[in-house]
Amino acid sequence: MRLFGRAFAGFVFALAVAAAGISLWFRRSLPQTSGTLRVAGLNGAVDIIRDAWGVPHIYATTDHDAHLALGYVHAQDRLWQMEWQRRIGAGRLSEVVGIEAVGTDKFLRTLGVRRAAEAVMAELSPDALGALEAYAAGVNALLAENRALPPEFIALGVEPEPWTVPDSLVWMKMMSWNLAGNYDLELLRTRLIQAVGVDGANALMPGAPPGPDAVGAARSVGASRIDALLTLNRAIDGRVGQRGPDIGSNGWVVAGKHTATGEPILANDPHLGAQIPSQWYLAEMNGDRLHVTGATLPGLPLVVIGRNARVAWGLTNLGADVQDLYVERVKPDDRNSVAVPGGWAPMTVVDAPIRVKDRPEPVPWTARSTRHGPVLSDVVDERAAADVTGGADTVLALRWTALDPGDTTVDAFLSLNHAADWDDFTSATRRLVSPCQNVLYADVDGHIGHIAPCRIPVRAAGDGTLPVPGWNDSHAWTTEVPFDELPQTKDPARGYIVTANQRIVANDYPHWITHNWAQPYRARRITSLLQGALDAGAQLKAIDMVPIQGDQTSLYVQAILPRLRAIDPAGDERRVAALGLLADWDGLLDRNSAAAALVEAWLHHFGRLILVDNLPGPLLNDYLPNDNLQQQPRRFLADALATEDSPWCDDTRTAEHETCDDLARRALDGAIGDLDTRLGGRTSAWRWGRVHQARYLHQPFGEVALLRRIFNRRIANGGDAFTVNAAPSNPAEPYRQEKAPGYRQIVTLREEDVGRFSIATGQSGHPLSGHYADRLRPHRDVEYVPMTIGRSNVSGNVLRLEPGSPDAAPTISAPTTTDAP
Repeated sequence: MRLFGRAFAGFVFALAVAAAGISLWFRRSLPQTSGTLRVAGLNGAVDIIRDAWGVPHIYATTDHDAHLALGYVHAQDRLWQMEWQRRIGAGRLSEVVGIEAVGTDKFLRTLGVRRAAEAVMAELSPDALGALEAYAAGVNALLAENRALPPEFIALGVEPEPWTVPDSLVWMKMMSWNLAGNYDLELLRTRLIQAVGVDGANALMPGAPPGPDAVGAARSVGASRIDALLTLNRAIDGRVGQRGPDIGSNGWVVAGKHTATGEPILANDPHLGAQIPSQWYLAEMNGDRLHVTGATLPGLPLVVIGRNARVAWGLTNLGADVQDLYVERVKPDDRNSVAVPGGWAPMTVVDAPIRVKDRPEPVPWTARSTRHGPVLSDVVDERAAADVTGGADTVLALRWTALDPGDTTVDAFLSLNHAADWDDFTSATRRLVSPCQNVLYADVDGHIGHIAPCRIPVRAAGDGTLPVPGWNDSHAWTTEVPFDELPQTKDPARGYIVTANQRIVANDYPHWITHNWAQPYRARRITSLLQGALDAGAQLKAIDMVPIQGDQTSLYVQAILPRLRAIDPAGDERRVAALGLLADWDGLLDRNSAAAALVEAWLHHFGRLILVDNLPGPLLNDYLPNDNLQQQPRRFLADALATEDSPWCDDTRTAEHETCDDLARRALDGAIGDLDTRLGGRTSAWRWGRVHQARYLHQPFGEVALLRRIFNRRIANGGDAFTVNAAPSNPAEPYRQEKAPGYRQIVTLREEDVGRFSIATGQSGHPLSGHYADRLRPHRDVEYVPMTIGRSNVSGNVLRLEPGSPDAAPTISAPTTTDAP
């Protein structure tokens, strides 16, 4: 035993030494944040000051150098994230993670985002191309230093290739994909029609009654094909890490007549996937014309949301329907041709073999597209696309605005960075093609406004809610909504504008935008809080916006609460105790609330009970998580509860007639049992935040059992999908929060006022960095860091970049410091 003990102690010591060595090696890959470096491509010296939160403040003499420096700091802090993102867009994940990613790669190569990104290069303005090239030079300058790589590269054996302009453009396309989600809703609606008929589908996903030709085309799409596409879509959403249910945002802007300073205040918080590192990266950039600060996206050379010296802007998702699925008839004797008006036309066929890690030969793949767009059904169809003599009689092709020629979205955002007034703002947004956004505006002259720009198709017929015939032009896109007829307003009389993905046009608006408006609860709550303060005579300050962004009162819960309180406990002590939690509760979904835990558990169980007899298992699991912006299932539940003895409450599998009262009581029992199992049998011990935790997932190590503790983060949280401080749960993984307000800003344009911003995790993508997750708890608690413009307002470590010969190895002077904890 003594010998074993010594051996074991020796093993532990050796393991500790190895771990220390590995840690030391990985710490070498942390960024240098002070000293001097010589960098190829610069026109002059650049100072990068990193403040206490790791936010870089870039001071250059030219815009070119500012963009180059942003590429450099992005690569310093987020190199693996950028590598993963460009591989997603190019369909090259299998090269690093193996055979399990082949399905995802097939889909993304068929979608053709990388090909579309390469085509955009020829359409860029000289200024946009110059900014992208400068940014790529900054990334490559970091790579040329041959420093130790972040741990993901080492673990997966990946050597980063030089950064290129299409690598940046492809992520802009993928962000459009993340925010454009509609084709999957067409598939889901089709499956619902197949399962419960047109009327039943409209109850579950409200919309205009579809035409008979669309219904006929939809019914012709096989259920197994749709199920396979929906399953693949969920897997891709997981890998991309952002798309899916509850993608949305809040934004509002208040005119100076309502503020204490007399200047506008703009607040914004976009809601994307809860991931680590964050999609967002805080930065300030200064050049000769460029003076801007806010949220950037690693991979892109610009501020997406933020402010410059004269103008502030924010974004919320419009949710416009810019994707349509077309059912294409395949020529019997030539599978690479489809029916078109007057005959047949060949598809475009691209050979796209997929290299797979640890496999000597690539997986053959052919990406096909019709006149409408990529043939997505190929990815799940059993027969290979290369078999030109057999296979399905029809295929599904996707039309999507972001794949069409003429995408000037990068120009739009770069122009926003330089905008000085409303005319510049409208000129910039006129170039925004995709994604469709509500863009809020404020300027130093006191003006506020809003435009909803993007390329919205005008259809010959239909509203894009179902797959439609592709062999004729009955549902063709004929033109687009003219920019001047898009929703927009400037200096409204009431003195503020609120957008939270809700319907923003009146019923008589002449153009079709979408059925996918969010339920109005968040917008109504924001409006109520703003108007309530104004009615009380308040002159608003930036600090007054903080409790609004952090608000966790759910108007949806308030609406259904009387129905829950009315449940007859039938003398059961556990029911009585549980319902007692709701007696004086006001719908505040605080993370320490027992009542919040009960209500959310009850909604989860009631939602399954009311639908389990109507929707087959896989379809139920597709429908419940597909809240999207409308939170469709919760809307359906509210409608059913408001209907006297709704037929949906009757379980068709039994001989008895069940009422909604019966289901409500059964759901209460299910909720009590669920919370007892998870939290213990005392209602006083229940806490919403103990089951409802925001999970920030790393890609790709977040699902690896031995690594998730190192790379993932989670934190207890309050709220739900309908609170301003949005915190939706995934019904498939109750009660896990997978979407979150990843960025918040509160902007004032008065020079002496300091704005506020925050991201959900931290600036760094390196798990050994002190800035990997240092913002997790402060962001959850709605705390901010200063949002400054100008060198006099910032202090911290200074890294100087100086021009160097392109052939010279980077040199270092002065002591090297890193952001290690």
